[in-house]
Amino acid sequence: HEGVGRFDRQLPLSALEVRVHQLELHLLGEFAKRVAGLNQLVYLDRTTVVATQSGFLRRLIAFLQILNGRSRLVIGGTGAERQGGEQQGGAAAAAEELIDYTVSHAFFHELPGEFAHLGGDPISTKSASIPAEIETREPLVSSEILTIPEALSGKRLDQALAALFPQYSRSRLKRWLLDGAVLVDGERWKPRDPVQGGETVQLDAVEDVQVRSAPEAIPLSISFEDEHLLIIDKPPGLVVHPGAGNPTGTLMNGLLAHHAGLETLPRAGIVHRLDKDTTGLLLVGKTLEAHTALTRLLADRDISRRYQAVVNGVLTGGGTIDKPIARHPVDRTRMSVQDNGREAVTHYTVAERYRAHTLVDVKLETGRTHQIRVHFAWRRHALLGDPVYGGRLALPKGASQPLIDALRQFRRQALHAVRLGFEHPMTGEAIDVRAPLPEDLDALLATLKQDTAA
Repeated sequence: HEGVGRFDRQLPLSALEVRVHQLELHLLGEFAKRVAGLNQLVYLDRTTVVATQSGFLRRLIAFLQILNGRSRLVIGGTGAERQGGEQQGGAAAAAEELIDYTVSHAFFHELPGEFAHLGGDPISTKSASIPAEIETREPLVSSEILTIPEALSGKRLDQALAALFPQYSRSRLKRWLLDGAVLVDGERWKPRDPVQGGETVQLDAVEDVQVRSAPEAIPLSISFEDEHLLIIDKPPGLVVHPGAGNPTGTLMNGLLAHHAGLETLPRAGIVHRLDKDTTGLLLVGKTLEAHTALTRLLADRDISRRYQAVVNGVLTGGGTIDKPIARHPVDRTRMSVQDNGREAVTHYTVAERYRAHTLVDVKLETGRTHQIRVHFAWRRHALLGDPVYGGRLALPKGASQPLIDALRQFRRQALHAVRLGFEHPMTGEAIDVRAPLPEDLDALLATLKQDTAA
């Protein structure tokens, strides 16, 4: 036997190494029968061990096969169990823990002779180094077993699951249920099946790849980060998501390079978006639990989002714009105020007045696409520089030459997400982050102030 990882000389392994595309599912059954101690699955792309139970090995292997053989895995059990013996001392405790594998320790011996070949290709009894071209990340797998409480009796199964597993979204739970990753008393149920209470639910959660964009080394200005979330201060000109005309070079590409785990989250963990030329704070969840919780906070309007904007014209005071917004009926790239649109509420106060412009502090109650830009354009006080809703540039009467030059050179909407505030969903900490004005907007405000004082 050969010791493995940090349990050197304590936990001998019997193991079989194969390429994913070579793996036959019936082989798992044969191996499990002959090696009673089958209790570990090692996925070597990142030299990480995933603790597994035989109840969901099949689903995990099926998922790995999607990777078209680009990855390797090892299945195995302890040598003591293979021989039918009892584990003693530290080996017994070690068997219940994860094994830290590194390339230098990834050696496996005692390969049974009947498993010497698979599909005609020889299988080495000693693992080779991990190929440099492998870039696929290991799936994150967890298994949870809970009992449905009597209080949920009469509820539909999908409703009961939402109550039992609040860390996951309803849509994700339903997908796992339909995919067979949720078993009730060992059987597959339908989402609408009623529960009585007392049933045992096993959830085998596979956080599969959600994002196909490539990581790119894009500089990110990070205003806050911990193990659960991060807040980015987005510069002007940076597109948030890849799309038509912007397949690369987006914030999402940069986030994937910053934290590889984001590929398993919807939209790489991005909770809300900012337009390409809007600057300021943008919230990202780093784990599925954090992303789900932050999305719920946003939907429940428990995240305070404050902006600063420069609008055309001099406002006499603050107010609230409560007008529904929908896609423009003719120009589908624009939004507009429409009676049949979705609710949209914008609160604002006057921060400073200039000769022909106003700096406003804005608080969003809802978060519709282009909401601030559309609402102020509807009020006939479009954002300064807005290329979509602002119309032609109007130079103020009597404006100084420096102001004229500054207005002509400012080619984006004067809008900045200046502050984010919320209760941290994992720690309960009060988060209040502010972002300084970007250089171009700060310079514009200085010019407006000088012109007004002249």
